Amino acid sequence: MTAQHGVGGSESFSGFAEELFRHLPRTDQRRWAAAYVQGLLSTPGKKTVRRMAAEVTDSSTAAQALHQFINSSPWEWGPIRAELMRWAEQRTRPRCWTIAPAVLPKRGAQSCGVHRRFIPHAGRTVNCQIGFGVFLSSDTEDLPVAWSMLLPDEWSDEARRLRARIPSDVTASAEEWLLNLTDELAVHAAHGPMPVVADATGYLDAAALINGLSARATTSSSPYRTT
Repeated sequence: MTAQHGVGGSESFSGFAEELFRHLPRTDQRRWAAAYVQGLLSTPGKKTVRRMAAEVTDSSTAAQALHQFINSSPWEWGPIRAELMRWAEQRTRPRCWTIAPAVLPKRGAQSCGVHRRFIPHAGRTVNCQIGFGVFLSSDTEDLPVAWSMLLPDEWSDEARRLRARIPSDVTASAEEWLLNLTDELAVHAAHGPMPVVADATGYLDAAALINGLSARATTSSSPYRTT
């Protein structure tokens, strides 16, 4: 997928970025948000901030500005996620929500959420981060609309959280996060009730997740079904 063609046929990337980031309050935030996405789509190989900045502009200060946007500039991600989901739903015919883990191998111990864990599909213990994605799944594709990182018990240490700039109110378990997220996504879903399919073997308390989804599905106002 490229920055020019990956957003859907005749649509321009600038139009896509304008839609996606229109909720950001400042012009510079909208500019560097668009540059960040364009850099992710068009930079070959390792996507460092410096390489992505060089890919999208010749400005000598671009890397510093892009780094500041990613690491220091405060902005609300909720409206952007909702806009991305709306954009994706308009361009596909989803059959279900899919929840799946992603293993991100890491070398050091300082990155947010990094820990050693046995990975079932690899059959060994690795140093990694664990992410969870929520996808709109159709017959032919899976479109990611939300991501979150698993924070294991060892990341309850206050010093580690402070160093990684993890807010003090981020305390929910992965199961609670996924349940809250499915509530939010179901309310905003344009295609009506859909099954929620999750494969989190070895990463979550599957019983807690299934029980939570089942409890939601049995309420009279439930906007989705579980399977």
